[in-house]
Amino acid sequence: MKAWSYGSFILDNEEDVFDANGNSKGKGPISDLADWKLFFGLSGIANKYASFSLRERVIGDRKTVATNPVGTVPWYSVTDANLILRDLLFHGVNLHLQVDNILDEQYDHPGTRTPDAGTASGAWDGDAWIGSKSWNNSLMPQPGRTVMVGLQIQLD
Repeated sequence: MKAWSYGSFILDNEEDVFDANGNSKGKGPISDLADWKLFFGLSGIANKYASFSLRERVIGDRKTVATNPVGTVPWYSVTDANLILRDLLFHGVNLHLQVDNILDEQYDHPGTRTPDAGTASGAWDGDAWIGSKSWNNSLMPQPGRTVMVGLQIQLD
């Protein structure tokens, strides 16, 4: 079994910002980049037929662009696992099982383009539906637990 880790840190997480006419408005955060990220994992070979990996992703909070009323998208932590079974039933038949977000954590990424819809739910105002402030989501919910199965057949 092998334990491993990886981390990154961005010292300058800003980009030039321009208005609709191309005039510089100074600097602003790159909202889809976290200032820091950490990955931890365990990988191992159980025997000649099975190997596995377990990974933890910890992603720091992200400051959003000026149009996004959310301000900051909080940090999150997600656990993933992989299992490979080799020579299942016959030589060369391998089964892959991948489970992302094992604990079904709920987390968001910042919206794209000009994310200014806000987070308030829509509501009826008399006979009219009053929805979000615009078309572009301020937060983008990420998938919950995802299970993927693959079958690999190697012909020798």
